[in-house]
Amino acid sequence: MAKKVLIAGENEELCDFLSSYAEKEGFEVKVICDIRDEEQRVVRECSLYQPDIVFLSGSYADEDDECTHSTLMADIYSIVESKSNLDDMSLLSYPIDMSELAAVFDKHNKEKTGLIAFDKSKTAITVQGEEILLELNEYDVLSVLAKNPNRVFSRSQLAYEVSGVDAPSGEKAIEDAVITLKEKIDGLSHEWSLKFLWGVGYKFEVL
Repeated sequence: MAKKVLIAGENEELCDFLSSYAEKEGFEVKVICDIRDEEQRVVRECSLYQPDIVFLSGSYADEDDECTHSTLMADIYSIVESKSNLDDMSLLSYPIDMSELAAVFDKHNKEKTGLIAFDKSKTAITVQGEEILLELNEYDVLSVLAKNPNRVFSRSQLAYEVSGVDAPSGEKAIEDAVITLKEKIDGLSHEWSLKFLWGVGYKFEVL
């Protein structure tokens, strides 16, 4: 599944640069770069496109809160000329600081090999030399989440990805699997964790 980037701004050079950079990193890209567009368009696109990363600049930068509420992919960055809070990781400097930009994509491109080794034949994972046996449903859930680091899945989305099931019984099975899975893998690594986002879904968070 290709990861997605949504870019919204009025500066064509900035949009083109971000688009080229994202494509080189292997991301699918959608760009909104037209000052005639209403600002709410970016909120609608977040809801429909469900990007993994959103870059907002210019007049679109003020839509960050609404974009957060309209998409399950919560990595949203506003590009500003002056960062009032240097520790705010959701703000990127303009002109672009290449180290900041690289860190955004490194977070999503971090290889999962070395973090978790999967053994389908035994429905087991190995983390730092320790083997953990899982139930098949737990194994399948973790496999889907780990292949999409930092992406949030709702119960229904995860049920469909795991087994193609689109029914309440499938969602309940996913919920049960995530609960027992979290009990088995919590604290195994400081590089990743399985997160519950109450009322939203689940994600495999790579730190």
